[in-house]
Amino acid sequence: MRNVSATPTEWQKTLWKKQTLPDNHLPPSFLNSLQRNTATSDDSIWALSAGLFILHAVLADYTPERVGVVRERGGGGESQGGEKSLTSVLSMNAAVSASVVLASRLQTDMAVFSLMLYAVQSFALLPVLRQRLQRYPLPSLLLTCFVTGLSLAALPFPHLARPLATLLGLVTFGSPGALVWSQSRIRGPWDPAVPQLNSKTD
Repeated sequence: MRNVSATPTEWQKTLWKKQTLPDNHLPPSFLNSLQRNTATSDDSIWALSAGLFILHAVLADYTPERVGVVRERGGGGESQGGEKSLTSVLSMNAAVSASVVLASRLQTDMAVFSLMLYAVQSFALLPVLRQRLQRYPLPSLLLTCFVTGLSLAALPFPHLARPLATLLGLVTFGSPGALVWSQSRIRGPWDPAVPQLNSKTD
């Protein structure tokens, strides 16, 4: 058996082989080579991701948003709060886990980030929008179709990107800011009581 000696510039990832380099030597390309190692086969990845996506489809909550009524102490009234079931949470976790498994086969960080961003939007945020659309079907459906159609119509025209971005910024940040500003200036039963003192001068 021929013994190949390693030079200080040539390090081999081989177990139980005597090399001239120290035991704790790590070349600069060690971490990149770890990313390219295949610890599991592609068949295992596809089977695991398919099983997780099937679990997501089985456990997904397809009913409209359930609203629970919470009674306040002292007879102050009632407030509504959304309820999340355990199956819907497990469904979202299964879908995100399947996306993580699929992302392990990608080569670049940008591809992994894009896939995980798409997974979060599809499996965490989109069900919330779908439940709201089911709760208020007609107005929400019309508004969603209008905004989607406007966005698709603006794709062939790059010069419309700035006005559309301005409109989306006003809707996203301007409208909530205006509501907060007006709420702080409108007097109502939610404001703390202000004592009124009658000052009389003799």
